[in-house]
Amino acid sequence: MSHTVVFNLGTKLLPETPFTIIYTICSIAACVYYFSPTLVALSIAQGTIMFVMCHFFRRKMTVWISALPLLYYAMHQTTKFSQNPFLIYTFVSYSMLSYVSYNIDTINGAGRKEDDTIAKRYLRMMFYTFYQPYLFSLIVLYADFERQMAARTTKQRDWKHCVFFAMRIALWWTVMEVALHFIYYETILRNIAYANTLPKNQLFSLSLTMGE
Repeated sequence: MSHTVVFNLGTKLLPETPFTIIYTICSIAACVYYFSPTLVALSIAQGTIMFVMCHFFRRKMTVWISALPLLYYAMHQTTKFSQNPFLIYTFVSYSMLSYVSYNIDTINGAGRKEDDTIAKRYLRMMFYTFYQPYLFSLIVLYADFERQMAARTTKQRDWKHCVFFAMRIALWWTVMEVALHFIYYETILRNIAYANTLPKNQLFSLSLTMGE
């Protein structure tokens, strides 16, 4: 919700280029907080190398070749970058997919006409890669990303439907949370004999959610 408010207000109050720069810097700073400065620097380095290589050698094979060395090293030397491999598998892998998608799609002609300089194209790649809603969990190709951005200025928004949909989400989220915390977990906690029969992997997952 906060991202929606900030993003929509920013695009209304600021010109495109200043907003893109400010948004990208803030998003990178947030990633430093979410993950680590080392992982963010690694991601930016691999994206920059790929961008430069594809600028001089506009072939799809260049995209994959430029991605392999750093990706191989990061995946096989995870402890050198983070003690939590999950952070590498999510952030580094997802950002790599964004870099790959941007460079392949621009080679195929999906780039914007207004991005007519190297600096503008590089900024657009970083903006796409560090766009918070698609940063991890969702995989959106660059061509689809640009279509969605372009549709924001032309698409008529049905606010009644949006409010109704948000209320539905809030209702069912509340129902599920109440059911889980006050019915499901409480029942397991009161039945020690049943808890003792659970395999270790299931018991471990439940202990995290129950705070035990």
